[in-house]
Amino acid sequence: MSNILLKAGAGCGIAGLLLAGAMAYGTVPFNNTSVAVLDLDRVQQEADAYEKVKTETEKYVSALKARFIDEETALAQKGADLKKKIEAAGGKTAGFEKEIQKLNQELVEFQRKVRFESELIARAKNAAIAQVAPIAQASLKEISQKKGLSVILPRPYVTYHTENVDITDEFIKLLDGKKIQVSYPDPAQFTVPVVANQGAAQQQSAQKTEEKPTESK
Repeated sequence: MSNILLKAGAGCGIAGLLLAGAMAYGTVPFNNTSVAVLDLDRVQQEADAYEKVKTETEKYVSALKARFIDEETALAQKGADLKKKIEAAGGKTAGFEKEIQKLNQELVEFQRKVRFESELIARAKNAAIAQVAPIAQASLKEISQKKGLSVILPRPYVTYHTENVDITDEFIKLLDGKKIQVSYPDPAQFTVPVVANQGAAQQQSAQKTEEKPTESK
């Protein structure tokens, strides 16, 4: 019987890296079954292929921040200026409704653009990771056949295991040895579904702002 305890609520198919095997709740005895543990967090942090994905993702995120920093700074300045004007008027928003509404609309549009660009990057990242997945699965199968393993469990869902059942180092070494070439796609080539009522919701929000302006503290 293997010295492994599973956390309650463990899921199946974590990160697409698990071989077929039984997973249940509580304490699970694997009679006549060879079990191993894989630390998926370490794999994603240390394996060369995933490091390439991480590096490329950070490049696009940095470029995104640089592209929007001026607009973000300008909006922050507008907000600060408007706050000063309201404070000078005794803290009342009466007479500033249109300015408040306009600024709120600009903020909503800014946030929409940032979310949209961020989602494109996320989709590009997932597409890059998908290139690694089949090779990672084949590598797991290779190790399992070599060691005669029946089940490989993800580390986050195991509360206890002995070190001799951890195959993370071996897996990372094997994966790195395959020299996986990851082609990171241009985020701009992806599309993001548009919420049908998004425009209506934003317009309704703007109308509420105009009807019931928020008092400045």
